[in-house]
Formats: sequence, structure tokens, C-alpha cells
Amino acid sequence: MKIPDEHNNHVADDTFEAYLRRGHYERLNTTHSSYETICDIIALSDPATVIAIDGPSNAGKTSLTKAITAYYESHGIPVSLLPLDYFLNDRETRNRIIQAVADERMTLDDYSSVAWEQERYRASIVRAKEIALQPAKGTNSLSITRAYNRVTGRKDSTHLIPVQFGGIILTEGVGIHVYHDKLFDIRIRVDTHFPDTLLGRVLSREQEKPVQARQPEDYLRDRYNLIDAPHTKHLRTKTPEVDYVIDTSRFDAMVFYKRL
Repeated sequence: MKIPDEHNNHVADDTFEAYLRRGHYERLNTTHSSYETICDIIALSDPATVIAIDGPSNAGKTSLTKAITAYYESHGIPVSLLPLDYFLNDRETRNRIIQAVADERMTLDDYSSVAWEQERYRASIVRAKEIALQPAKGTNSLSITRAYNRVTGRKDSTHLIPVQFGGIILTEGVGIHVYHDKLFDIRIRVDTHFPDTLLGRVLSREQEKPVQARQPEDYLRDRYNLIDAPHTKHLRTKTPEVDYVIDTSRFDAMVFYKRL
């Protein structure tokens, strides 16, 4: 079922609905209660080299990443995980950036470009793809030093990522299609219709942390309204057409769209 063009004038350009209409996506009539059935649709007989998942925070990128990894590995195809968040700047730097946005000394475009080390991420994806395309004995590895550590908030981690010839490089992150679209072979976006859904997931996730590690709810709401919500709208207007879109407004009834 094609997304109708009617009432376009009544839909703000930065909404999920507007994004679907611009991309001319076909909606499949079946809803999905798990990512496993979605993996059956997007999997290819000849695997792509790089699969990239974009979308707002808490839209379900990590859960989809885990499901795709399990799917390919169950079929004997190795998967290398290279998320954008390895390249986040340290928490102190990002807090300064957020304050600069609040003071209108920086724009949302500036936020995207400096909150993550975009060029180092790009170079790492290119190198991983080179390894996966070169026949070699055994497994090569890609070393990511100065990676962001969510526990300490600093760039003090190192990740050694095994990459095999003919394998999949799977990556996910906020805004990766906007800044790195040409690097990817399969492009997927997960998103929701309702901003309150994403905020609710932010608050729920925080409650799952140990008490001593939790942020105050008022702080999380303020940060979401200041950065996350407007950044999501901003990126929707800039994200190019992708191959697949998944509406995760309800995880028990996800809707799948395919680009025509």
C-alpha cells in the first residue's frame, strides 16, 4: 500500500509522516511483533557489505542490530559491529555543546558535526569494508582506540572488531544516513510517530539503571526537549530516502515500509 499524498499541506515537514510521504514508501499490510520476521524480509541472498540503521535515540536501533546479527550468524555469515557511538565525544565536551546550543551559540547542524567524531567514524567504516572485500586467511581485526565509554563518560575504551572476508559490517547511529549515506549498501531507518513515546522510553531506560547512576527526571526531560526532540525533527528533514523504514511506535505491532 503506497503512502497517500493527500493532506500534505497539513503535515509539518519535520514529522515522521512527512518523511514517509517524501520517500514514496510502500507499506506492507502485516504488522510485526518482533524483529525476527522483519529480518526475513530485508535479508539478501548475496549479503551486502555494510548495513546501516539510523533513527532517533530509543527508537529501537540497538534491538534491530542484535536481531540482524543473530539472523545472519544463524545462517553462517559473520557480522562485525561498528556503532557510531564508539565515536561519541566525551560527556564533558558534549555537555558544553548542549549548553552552547541552549545559548544559541551553536546550531543543531553544529551539534551533529561535533558531538561525534564523524571523520574517524567514516574512516573506520571504509577500512572495515576494505577488509571484508579482500580474500584473506583467517580473521583480520579493526582496532578502535579512544572509544567512548558510557560508564565513565570518557574516551578511554578500546574495541578490537573482528572482520572476515565476505562478512557483514553492521552499523547504527543517530544521523548516519545524513552524513555518511554513500558508504552503505542497505539503509534502514527506525522511527516513531509520537515524540512522547521516545521520551517515555528515555525515562524507562533510566529507571533500569542502578539508583546511584540515574539522572534526575527533570534533567532528562529538559535535555530531551532542548536537544533530542528538535534534533530528531531536524534530521528527518535532511535524511535521504532509505531502503526500508520501520515504524516502532509500538514494539508489539511494528509497521514495515519498503522503498518503491
